[in-house]
Amino acid sequence: MTENQTLATLRKEIDEVDRQIVQLFEARMEIAGKIADAKIAIGKAVFDEERERVVLEKNSDRLQHQEWREELQSVFQEMMKQSCAIQKRRMSEE
Repeated sequence: MTENQTLATLRKEIDEVDRQIVQLFEARMEIAGKIADAKIAIGKAVFDEERERVVLEKNSDRLQHQEWREELQSVFQEMMKQSCAIQKRRMSEE
């Protein structure tokens, strides 16, 4: 196998992982919208600092490669930021 074939194969693998990430991202954002509805019903604010801390810690602890902890936390912080944006948008529609 040539270097170009290896690179092409690896890029196909990462494309498949990316496809799965997109599906999971969409699922997460759909649930974030439902969470907004639940928060509206109980009068709860969008941002919950303690919940964010728990999510970061819990998911970071799941890593098999703890050397990537900071990077994973960065990804989750951005996803939670986007979840909050969706919730705020949903709540402003009510």
